[in-house]
Amino acid sequence: MAQKGVQLDREVLSCCSNICSRHDEVMKMFCRTDQQCICSLCSVDEHKGHNTVSAASERTVRQRELEGSRLNIQQRIQDGEKEVKLLQQEVEAVNGSADKAVEDSEKMFTELIRLMEKRSSDVKQQVRYQQKREVSRVKELQEKLEQEISELKRRDADLKLLSHTEDHNQFLHSYPSLTALSEPTHSSSINIRPLRYFEDVTAALSAVRNKLQDVLREEWTNVSPTEVDVLLSAAEQRPPGMGMGVGDPAQMQSLSDDIQLNKAENAWKPSTKKTRVEVESESDDSEHGKTQELFKSVRSILNKLTPQKFQQLMKMVNDLTINTEERLKGFIDLTFEKAIAEPNFSVAYANMCRCLMGLKVEATNKPGVTVNFRKLLLNRCQKEFEKDQVDDKIFERKQKELDAATVPEEKQRLTEQLQREKDNARRRSMGNMKFIGELFKLKMLTEVMMHDCIVKLLKNHNEESLECLCRLLSTIGKDLDFEKAKPRMDQYFNQMEKIIKDKKTSSRIRFMLQDVLDLRRSSWVPRRGEQGPKPSGGHGGRNDGGRNGGARNDGGRNDGGARGGREVRYNQGRTQPQDEGWNTVPTINRPIETSRLSKIAMDWGSWGKGISGGSTTAKPAEAVTREKCDTPPPPPASTKPTLTEEELTKKSTAIIEEYLHLNDMKEVLQCVHEMSSTQLLFLFVQTGLESTLKRSTIARERMGLLLQQLIKAGTLPKQQYYNGLQEILEVAEDMAIDIPHIWLYLAEFISPMLREGGIPMGELFREISKPLIPLGQAGVLLVQILNLLCKEMSHKKAGAMWREGGLRWRDFLPEDVDVNKFVTEKKVEFTLGVESEDGQKEELSSEELSKQIQRLIQDQADDQRLFDWIEANLDEQQMSSNMLVRALMTCICQSAIIYENPNKVDAAKIKKRAKVLQKYLSDDKKELQALYALQALMVELEQPANLLRMFFDSLYDEDVIKEEAFYKWESSKDPAEQQGKGVALKSVTAFFTWLREAEDEDESDNS
Repeated sequence: MAQKGVQLDREVLSCCSNICSRHDEVMKMFCRTDQQCICSLCSVDEHKGHNTVSAASERTVRQRELEGSRLNIQQRIQDGEKEVKLLQQEVEAVNGSADKAVEDSEKMFTELIRLMEKRSSDVKQQVRYQQKREVSRVKELQEKLEQEISELKRRDADLKLLSHTEDHNQFLHSYPSLTALSEPTHSSSINIRPLRYFEDVTAALSAVRNKLQDVLREEWTNVSPTEVDVLLSAAEQRPPGMGMGVGDPAQMQSLSDDIQLNKAENAWKPSTKKTRVEVESESDDSEHGKTQELFKSVRSILNKLTPQKFQQLMKMVNDLTINTEERLKGFIDLTFEKAIAEPNFSVAYANMCRCLMGLKVEATNKPGVTVNFRKLLLNRCQKEFEKDQVDDKIFERKQKELDAATVPEEKQRLTEQLQREKDNARRRSMGNMKFIGELFKLKMLTEVMMHDCIVKLLKNHNEESLECLCRLLSTIGKDLDFEKAKPRMDQYFNQMEKIIKDKKTSSRIRFMLQDVLDLRRSSWVPRRGEQGPKPSGGHGGRNDGGRNGGARNDGGRNDGGARGGREVRYNQGRTQPQDEGWNTVPTINRPIETSRLSKIAMDWGSWGKGISGGSTTAKPAEAVTREKCDTPPPPPASTKPTLTEEELTKKSTAIIEEYLHLNDMKEVLQCVHEMSSTQLLFLFVQTGLESTLKRSTIARERMGLLLQQLIKAGTLPKQQYYNGLQEILEVAEDMAIDIPHIWLYLAEFISPMLREGGIPMGELFREISKPLIPLGQAGVLLVQILNLLCKEMSHKKAGAMWREGGLRWRDFLPEDVDVNKFVTEKKVEFTLGVESEDGQKEELSSEELSKQIQRLIQDQADDQRLFDWIEANLDEQQMSSNMLVRALMTCICQSAIIYENPNKVDAAKIKKRAKVLQKYLSDDKKELQALYALQALMVELEQPANLLRMFFDSLYDEDVIKEEAFYKWESSKDPAEQQGKGVALKSVTAFFTWLREAEDEDESDNS
């Protein structure tokens, strides 16, 4: 009942609200003028003349408006939610970008710090080296002065003794020789300078520091963004008053403070930061400034040129204002230099030139005459082609300077300089041949020009020309070898076969020529495609059955320039389109996964063109193949590997990084053992070598020791170790462009295997030399390994390991290399032994022994090298013989004579060789034999005045000969040693007088 009552009350109230309070009528009308409900009587009374309608019709109109408002609100709700999601995504993007930027910056600063540390180490080494030279110079001068003082004291004692003699004849006979004094060391030759020897180094480093500070200061604004605007589109901005709060741009202020550094007066500024006055002062001619800006744009375009960006960049080139001869020549020079420096990208550069072939401009000095792009480009190529003759003259002149050099340091500097210039000339020639070939394939050069180039290269017959010939034929051979031209091509190839058979060139060149012959026999179809730039859409995956797959995509940046160098593009997995031309003979026999070498290429891209842009010398692929066929393949694994190559590489990297930081040998051995992918462990070896090449010597030795332990434990098969090394050894010669000390670094990696006894030297050296022998680099690596072993163990033991392995230098060196000269220059005589067929060392004659020792002394061999040669070539009986003592004494004393008038003794040289003499003059008998040898030398030299006494003084001062031996020589009556004895005794009378007086003084002091 109560509920019914409530319902009734509501109905009554509802009815009351619909009843007009003035007329008690139901309000069925609506006054739009006053916006209220009214009854019919109100419409003719109070609301007369107003706009009135029925309440029902007004309800219908308002109902439609309400639905529209709801739809509008719902739409705005949806729009707001979308914008919230967009802002959330923006936050995620900002966070992700910031994290990536922080990570990249850490990597870049780490690399920068490593570079600075490396440069710091280099500076320290240079300073220490210079310090050593300066100290050595000063000490040498000091020793000469001390020797002169000692000589003067002795001369004064002799004169004093002579003044007391009563024998007039003896006085007059001795007076001329005793009073003749040598020229003194003038004080003007002694330059005592303040501590300013290395101020130049400090000044240079200070300048570098200032430049670095300037660059950091000026470019810091480009690194640190000040604000980020997040704006909605115009359609999404809502009118004020909706309360969403996202219509205005949101700003994030940078929290980084401006770092103020000391500003240099002549600090460098980027062009965008320069004031108008500065720009005008730098360029008096506005046209010159525009030309320089154009060249800057050209460099930027060339740096970005890749197959997939070709059309876009060509449009930018066409938009450039190349309207003068200077600009056209500058554009051609920049393009040409890029093309020959980066031969792997010559196809792209040639295509760019093809698109600009019709470009013409008016000649600068000849009004009305035009010069065209094609003619200028061909002139540039021809000039570079003919530049070889000029280079040969320059090299010949520098070789003469090298031959004339006498100072070892100067000789070493000239040798390195000449080799660098030859390498640069060779790379330019190879790049020019590649570029010329690509231009010919695009019909920019004629067949006549190509045949002319081939004939000139064949006529020269030097190795550089033949190498360029191989590169040119590998590029254009297919296009030249058509039916009508076959007779002419046959002549070329007959000549090449003749060169191979004559064997007058190196094995490397013969292999390259043979590769071109094989390429023609296979109808110019290469064994594998050329490694070049690849479009991003190309397939870069691995082959199903092998490890020689394509390069992984590596999008990392390089610090070496605005775009990071060619290495970045090379590692991004692009593939050259098939329609751009036929592939050429590969530079090495098997594909190399460049992604595994990406770390190396990325870190050193700024130092030079690197692996991708440097010389890609053709390798003797067939020879390598034959050698590999002789090596039995590893036994098949019983189970399928559980890890793919990519997975194992990643895991290897993680394990190696942890090991190098923690040096936990036990843990890393367990981790490698658990990989259970024996057939892919060559990847672990290769990854270890790649990851330590750019690190310290300690890191490389640790990695080498780890591999030795893995082989010792049986976890790493030897063949997998060799395979991993071979991947790097095959490209080591090209890597030397970026890593000059590559052979030393490889030796540091390999030597622990021999030092700790992992693999016998004979087996190891033969295996690692297989890919290097055709290149002529095997001997270089073996010498580096042997030198490191000698530092850790004795030269004698290293030489014994060499001989136990049955190794011969002839097996590792090119045919045209003199083995004895190579061994002498590289100072590895300890590996040699004069041995007969029965294995016993032949006894050297006295003349031959003296000749060999004299050669070593003339070559400035150190004491250890002398000891090594003696131990390697003489048995125990020969080493204890009088013949060795006499030969050593004669050669050392002969080298210490200063041939002037009168002759003098260089006491410093006696002092330098004192340890050698002391070692083999082990008793009084040996010392007596040494004095006999010195006596015989004086007879041979016709008894120069006072020379024997000077030798006696030096030998006595350096404790080489004791008093007892001198007295035995004085009283010796040996008939075989009497020649010249009387004259010798007379010349050293003063020495024995002084010796006896010194003994008397000692006895009186003791008493």
